[in-house]
Amino acid sequence: MTWLTPLTGIILAAVTLPLLLALYILKLRRRRRAAPSTLLWTRAVEDLRANAPFQRLRPSWLLLLQLLVLVLVALAVMQPRMDLGATRGGRVVILVDNSASMNTTDAPGGRTRLEQAKRQAKERISKLMSGGLFSGA
Repeated sequence: MTWLTPLTGIILAAVTLPLLLALYILKLRRRRRAAPSTLLWTRAVEDLRANAPFQRLRPSWLLLLQLLVLVLVALAVMQPRMDLGATRGGRVVILVDNSASMNTTDAPGGRTRLEQAKRQAKERISKLMSGGLFSGA
């Protein structure tokens, strides 16, 4: 298995996974309770002031699902490719005409047709050799 853009997926995972975990650690968890007396309200206000922002990470199905989705997105961004040994037409032939008619300068930019054909052939080769969504091709 090969990866076309492994660095992009690693950067994505390195940024998003700690942020998701930090959101779950910093999440304030309060339970609603009925207060039969107003004397208990002062204790609730003190609890608000003394609450620590970092709490123990509790197991949560939602957290596990979100982590799984983030890992799958990072893997998809890395663009895995399976090389199973079956090659499909592994060779490409590009022919460029080198006759006298290719020396005319009617191509845009004042170039000859031969220079234009060579440039287009190089562009085609670079497109064939580059791969992936984020390769810049």
